[in-house]
Parts: sequence; C-alpha cells; structure tokens
Amino acid sequence: MDYYNSTGIYDNSSYNRFGTFNGGLNSSNITTGKRGDALDFDGASSYIDLGSPAYLNFTGRPSFSVSAWVKADSLSAYDGIISNSIGSS
Repeated sequence: MDYYNSTGIYDNSSYNRFGTFNGGLNSSNITTGKRGDALDFDGASSYIDLGSPAYLNFTGRPSFSVSAWVKADSLSAYDGIISNSIGSS
C-alpha cells in the first residue's frame, strides 16, 4: 500500500486499481504493517470499496486465488475478510 490519498488507496500491482475508504475509514487509519504500510480497520463498519468493475465479476471464470494478511484481535463466525457483494444484503 504505497499510494493513497484522502479518499482511498491504490493497490501495489501494475494495474493501479483504486479502492475508496468507507465506514469511517480514512488515511489516518494507515499504520505500520509487517511489510510496509497497513490499514487498521475498526472491526465493525470500516471497509475498502472497489466498486463493481467487470474484472471483479468472477462468475463463469476459471479458478483464481485471493490472499490477505490479517491480524485480528478477535473473530466471530460471521466476520468476513474478503467479500464480493452488492448492497447491504
């Protein structure tokens, strides 16, 4: 997470994707991580929104991998790390 502004962050890939801060998350939540910068989520409402671009529509696509480095203070059965959903349902 090398590049960010007051509204969100860019990924570290060659694609330069952008995600917006939501749920009270902002650039003040950037902290030192294990490898460079990291984000400190509140565990309740903060998230990064990548929108609904075609490259995130995985229906009918071949297998793919997703990874995340997470240090959680606690997790419940309903906590999620990565989600692909539309709206609040």
